[in-house]
Amino acid sequence: MPATGDPEDNPKATISNCVAAALQAHKNGDSKGAERLFEKALKKAERSYGKDHGAVGLVLITMVDFYEAQGDQEKSRSLRSRIADILANYSLAVPFSLVIWGALSASTMVF
Repeated sequence: MPATGDPEDNPKATISNCVAAALQAHKNGDSKGAERLFEKALKKAERSYGKDHGAVGLVLITMVDFYEAQGDQEKSRSLRSRIADILANYSLAVPFSLVIWGALSASTMVF
């Protein structure tokens, strides 16, 4: 299906924009809005790439930071467990050097 110019046609941009907006909402004190935007980014990453893709892991890492800042250790622990599973599966399929590169690229939110 050809791109229509709709931002939703570009999952990388949609995910990155949602995460950036979530971080800004959190910075502005809007925790509910931030959580909603993180969830939107996560769902888009899962639908676009699959539940065990590295892009999902990057979103989850950012969400862990958010939940820890909120003091929600239960959600943080749950997401950390999921990240560990993704990394375990991902590292079996991708050379180790690419996994490390992906982790280093996480700060730029490039998917």
